[in-house]
Amino acid sequence: FLRHCSAEGDGEDSSDEWMATTDYIDSDFLDVVRPIFAYFAERTPGSYVEERDTSIVWNFLYANSDFGPIQALECRQHLLSALSTCYVDILFGTKSLEVRPQ
Repeated sequence: FLRHCSAEGDGEDSSDEWMATTDYIDSDFLDVVRPIFAYFAERTPGSYVEERDTSIVWNFLYANSDFGPIQALECRQHLLSALSTCYVDILFGTKSLEVRPQ
């Protein structure tokens, strides 16, 4: 979140209103990531996709403990290729893969 500053630039806040910074995030990357995550969620029993305010996550928490991480590595390769021109971070969690804007 951020607060607007006064137009005079004196550092004083012009209002007490806060606005979500998510309104200014380029979310075009989601159109690329959704089908990739859907593909892997469909082929990895026990996994699912979760969309958050500014990111998208593929969770393989309930997937087979051997198969899930293998699928995650393959999914990451697809993401790296598909998102090579996008300003995003691809993060490995304990049992998840998250894509979010930089």
